[in-house]
Amino acid sequence: MLSDKELLLLEPQKRFFIENNRKEATYLDWLRSKGTNFDCYKNYVNSLSAEDRLNNKLDFIRTLVYTLNLPFKSDFFDSIGGLLPRYYANAYIDDLRIDTKCINTLSSETAHPLKWVIMRHIAIIFWYIGEIFGDWYPLLRTKAVINDKKSLLPIYITCGLFNLSKIVLIINHLCLLPNELYDENGVFIMEIRDTFYVYHWLFQFIIICTSLLYDLSVFLVLKKNFFPVYEFDFGFLKKFKTTSEFRILVTAFISIFLLPFAAFTIFLKYYYLITQRMKHVEFSYEDIRFSIANLQYYMIFIDQILLFYSNNEHSNLFSIITKVLLLPLSLPL
Repeated sequence: MLSDKELLLLEPQKRFFIENNRKEATYLDWLRSKGTNFDCYKNYVNSLSAEDRLNNKLDFIRTLVYTLNLPFKSDFFDSIGGLLPRYYANAYIDDLRIDTKCINTLSSETAHPLKWVIMRHIAIIFWYIGEIFGDWYPLLRTKAVINDKKSLLPIYITCGLFNLSKIVLIINHLCLLPNELYDENGVFIMEIRDTFYVYHWLFQFIIICTSLLYDLSVFLVLKKNFFPVYEFDFGFLKKFKTTSEFRILVTAFISIFLLPFAAFTIFLKYYYLITQRMKHVEFSYEDIRFSIANLQYYMIFIDQILLFYSNNEHSNLFSIITKVLLLPLSLPL
């Protein structure tokens, strides 16, 4: 429990709470806010024991160290969001939506305005723009070995659709602003979150479908135009090590095989939503898609290493042959 003096010292924090005229609060007001009810914040702080306060500080330091330790990982922004574990707001006691109660922690990243912007605006932009650049790699590698523009047309079209689906998903995230998350009573509007995720699932499903089309077009074009001409007399591992196009072919095949499972989980989401009105049934469909996407991007990294290794081997071989051929010229007459 805090003393009267300690409670009084909390008063300057009141300016970070949006308690009045919530609909008139600006975008920046919501970003810097700590909640919609200052009394909720005071009650929470007053309920903490000395041990609880120490644990909160340690959790903050632990999350901060983790974030600074891994600044270039894809989950960097997610860990920043971990620095904002609480938002002090109101919640309706029952479905009549008249009386409210205090809540001091919200599990959904959507419910914290700044956390929402960090994890679902900034992070999504960086993540998907990075994916889009990575998605061009199979197209560029295929184009490097196949000169027939007509054969490449399906890859160009499906790659464009794949990229466009991700841009639409980014726009969907940016359309939900932090000043739209709470009603005039300072209560988080769950219906807005549910509507947002209905569209989010739909766009994720479209991304998976366009990814399948893109991978399938790369697979078929390479299979038809490159490998029938390029004869191999060695095994799978040797082909995988020595031929970039074969690595792309293998990656495309894996994606074609696994992505339907991710699509099926989204189908199940909509099935339960439509037939049984279950809005919050959770499947790890996004994790599945990210895992498959990561496999593709890791393969780009592996491909570049093996290409570098292969080029060095050829360079060394050429150097040896050149020295052997020039050896008679270097001998004294």
